[in-house]
Amino acid sequence: MGTWELDSFRGQQALERWTVMRTIIDSVDLPTSVLIWHIATEICDLGEESNTNSYQTKMIRVSRELSNYNMYLVFRCGVMLTCSSKLVHINTHREIKKSLGGNVNLARREAIRMVLQANREGQQPYDTDNIGGGNRSKPITPVQLLKNNIDALDYSPVLPRARTVADELNAMPGDDRWDLIAEVWLEMLFYIAPRCGSAFHAEHLSTGGEFVSHVLMIMRSLGPFLPPPDY
Repeated sequence: MGTWELDSFRGQQALERWTVMRTIIDSVDLPTSVLIWHIATEICDLGEESNTNSYQTKMIRVSRELSNYNMYLVFRCGVMLTCSSKLVHINTHREIKKSLGGNVNLARREAIRMVLQANREGQQPYDTDNIGGGNRSKPITPVQLLKNNIDALDYSPVLPRARTVADELNAMPGDDRWDLIAEVWLEMLFYIAPRCGSAFHAEHLSTGGEFVSHVLMIMRSLGPFLPPPDY
């Protein structure tokens, strides 16, 4: 693939050297991978010490802003949101609510800590060897991806996978960790931008423009590497 095919990846290029995390992203659709990576980002932020250096503090802020914005595009605006991934989101929300035991007024960090603890006590880390039929040497086929999403209707795969991703990330040095998190979020944003649909961009440009619309305009100016516009 060419270097300039910015819209062709949703984290795979950034995770090329990280087999476990790439396998998890490859095994689900875009909305579910956004949800997994969002929760993993929050878990990593929870584990950071207060004495981080200025660069790391900046990258944490950038990563969390990109995380929240991608979540907004997919789950609030409905970009690329399918019925199955919507149900995965509902199931994950239900699982998180159950972990909190009705404590809806907790601070963000305390809520994340409770959910993480409940998940550690109730489940084993997600087994990436079982993704795609247990053979990671073969690429995930569209049929297998559909099967994974159908299986997710009765069971939310998000929290154990997010914990596995967070464990992999937390094993890295701080600066490397947040550089990688930000790179994955940027790839996801570049992947989403041309797939929002022309109606989405036109509607928001009439009121000043969504950030993703401006991202798409910059991407278009870099060369003819994107799919045809959705007219």
